[in-house]
Amino acid sequence: MKITSLLETYKAERLEFGLALYLSYQPIVNGISMLSEAYRGLNISPQLGTLVRVVLLAAVAVSLLRSITLIVERLRLDVFIVALILILLFSIAWLDPIKARIIRDQNMLVLAFLECLPAYVMCRVIADWRALWSWLKKINYIVFTLYILAFILVNVGSTYKYRTFASGVTLSSLIFMIEWAYVDNQLAVTPMAVSLFLVVTCGRRSSVVLLLIAYGLICYYKKKYKQIVVGVLVGLVILLFGQQILTFSYDFISSFGVRPRNLYRLVAGTVGDDSGRFDRWGAILKVVDSSIHNQLLGMGLVSDRVILMDYLMFTTDKALYPHGIIVELIAHYGYLVGLGVFFWLFIVTPLRGARLQEGRPSFTCVFILTYSMSLALLFQGSYLQDKYFFMLLGLAVWLRLMRRSPDAVREELAASQQTDSPPHDVVALPETKHLKVSSASSIQVTERV
Repeated sequence: MKITSLLETYKAERLEFGLALYLSYQPIVNGISMLSEAYRGLNISPQLGTLVRVVLLAAVAVSLLRSITLIVERLRLDVFIVALILILLFSIAWLDPIKARIIRDQNMLVLAFLECLPAYVMCRVIADWRALWSWLKKINYIVFTLYILAFILVNVGSTYKYRTFASGVTLSSLIFMIEWAYVDNQLAVTPMAVSLFLVVTCGRRSSVVLLLIAYGLICYYKKKYKQIVVGVLVGLVILLFGQQILTFSYDFISSFGVRPRNLYRLVAGTVGDDSGRFDRWGAILKVVDSSIHNQLLGMGLVSDRVILMDYLMFTTDKALYPHGIIVELIAHYGYLVGLGVFFWLFIVTPLRGARLQEGRPSFTCVFILTYSMSLALLFQGSYLQDKYFFMLLGLAVWLRLMRRSPDAVREELAASQQTDSPPHDVVALPETKHLKVSSASSIQVTERV
């Protein structure tokens, strides 16, 4: 019966399932790949990770193809505008032979149009946020189980790539944290605690930072200002007695045969190591500041990669980007547009989400997850290769359209009653409806966002 019910749910929510699987398939593939490398006794074929990747992507493709009619019906003009802007920007960059070679070597066209742009499209056509969050939670238990197994096998004596491990366990930790702190689901406490332990022991520094920011954002949305104060006080205690606490924690965890990477860096005093980021940022900003044109208009897509090739003697097949979205945006679009885009997405959008989140808990959960995962771009990766950045862009557009919500309509109606126009009837609509008051004293549904 449960399988039948699950299949029926999938048929009704295949688009939401497709997006949830799309966001989770890479952590699943990484988890299986780590299992295949961690313990030879399992006799897992190295090609299993590739096979699972193909199967999961096929499942995403099937879900999208079965929902193609629905997607076409809900497509909005902004989707085509974003696609055209990407095409234009890459076309201009392609005219430069060096940039064209970098685009080819880093497979940027495939990543941008087949990996990132679909995240924007699906985010803009999703209507049932509750279903999307429900599927994310279900799939997250699979991710959580895989990484627990990988962690246990790694501690048997094998090695692993901490970057691969950190990306998946961070996603799992965020989902459990949102369920516990925002949804008030107490059943999520135990898996959240385990996930946080994995982040501290085997994660990246950026994972810890974005988890702290995510918790602060949840407290802000829930108006739990006391918890923010408590967090600040705990931080002060750590500052005062940090070395003793860290040393004890590191020794205690190490006694179980685990080498907690983040704690080790804190104890050793290397947590502030920039890993060459300052050199990259300095080289890029030096070129940007060399002319007024670069400062105002930027140097176009991939320009940061060209600068790094010249100044740091990198080859095109390496991680040839600044590992900082602010510097990357400035290099591409100049100070005005670059900082404007960053301010809109990472400052204005979460504040707008705080005003519109009441009555939309599932949407808020998805937004907190997307926003927090996008924050990793402050320290690593490139926005041109990050699906969460494009999904955040879609959510920002959604929030902007939701400014004309039913509440705004009621205010508009109240104002109209003071004029010569006759009163209007207010129609209660789902949260996915966008209302507009027409001049002919009627309410029209103009867009489903």
